Amino acid sequence: GLPPLRQVLAAMEGVAPDQIVITTGASMALTAAFATLPADRPILLPRPGFPAYANIVRFLGRPAAFYDVMPPVDLVAAIAAALAAGPVPAAVVVNTPGNPLGNLLDADQVAAIQALCRDAGALLIVDETYAGLIFDDPAGRAYIGRGCPAGMLRILSFSKKYRMAGARLGYVVGTADHLARITDVHWTFAMSAPLDAQIMAAGIIARGGPADLSPVLRDLGQRAVERLAGTGPVALPPRGGPVLWVEVPHWPGDSRSLAGLCARAGVLVAPGAAFGIDQPPAIRCC
Repeated sequence: GLPPLRQVLAAMEGVAPDQIVITTGASMALTAAFATLPADRPILLPRPGFPAYANIVRFLGRPAAFYDVMPPVDLVAAIAAALAAGPVPAAVVVNTPGNPLGNLLDADQVAAIQALCRDAGALLIVDETYAGLIFDDPAGRAYIGRGCPAGMLRILSFSKKYRMAGARLGYVVGTADHLARITDVHWTFAMSAPLDAQIMAAGIIARGGPADLSPVLRDLGQRAVERLAGTGPVALPPRGGPVLWVEVPHWPGDSRSLAGLCARAGVLVAPGAAFGIDQPPAIRCC
């Protein structure tokens, strides 16, 4: 990545510049991170979870394992149970604010998961693609990443917080030695991140970034939940991110047929099956 962009991000994150790697989108950050892990150990993923997680793991030829994140599941307990069941994963992926549920982890939960991973000898990968889009945190306890201790990688994106969707720019925060390996993989797969996007990102940060979208997203989420109340479909109230998870328990088909019906009505959604869940039928709306 461009030194000026890495330097300004390092200052924001409270780390040294060699603890920042600029990537071609957060998806390439995930790909490069997964590719540096031991090939004979699974990667523990959330379910439902961002479809790229399982797809990248599959295309890299790595085994995958899953833990449940559907409410009212205790995520720390779910990860502890998955670790105890074995085999020990190479890494555990957590996502907050979450995609597709709009869920949040608090700082204590992340600390507890970090301790579980440390004891098990697994890397903790925290996907913060929707960082900065938190709107339901009345106690102020939501995890907001900064820095990066040993045994952890943090993955972030410019697409949402900085409104640079399509610019294909993300970054990883981690230890310098691990990021050196990620840099090698990234260069092999994608060479450097787009130069024009990096220059644009540095300029956006220098100007203080765009206005906070959280109040708008909170209002849209509340309106959607209220409109659907009592109609049959059940919307999970989101706490962060630009997504809404809607279950349709009485739909006679699967989630793909439900998404197809929405598309024919002019509403584009993603089927729950893409995120690893097909019962009850559900869709993710942006």
